[in-house]
Amino acid sequence: MALQEASAVAMADGCAQATGRPPLVTLHSAAGLGYGLCSVYTAFRNRSPVVVLAGQQVRSMHPTDRYLYAEQSTLFPRPYVKWAIEPARAQEVPPAFARSLHTAAQRPAVVWAGG
Repeated sequence: MALQEASAVAMADGCAQATGRPPLVTLHSAAGLGYGLCSVYTAFRNRSPVVVLAGQQVRSMHPTDRYLYAEQSTLFPRPYVKWAIEPARAQEVPPAFARSLHTAAQRPAVVWAGG
């Protein structure tokens, strides 16, 4: 747990460097990914295998409150990620998560972010 998203990603980056395995860090919405993007870039430069999950508002809120919403969430962290996806249904989450772990561990180890 961290008080700010950049710190959380930085801790995951350090964990990845120490263990060589992809840790998981969860960020709050598009704004949280924006705050953490500086550390995502650092993990990218360090070639750390980090899995980043960023939340998204429920679809029913998209037309009314767009503060936490990202219109193109999978493009937002590029080019500092290997792979990004925004699962549209709950059934798509487990395979997306499995693929993210697999992808993050492949060479060159870089960051993955989910929308």
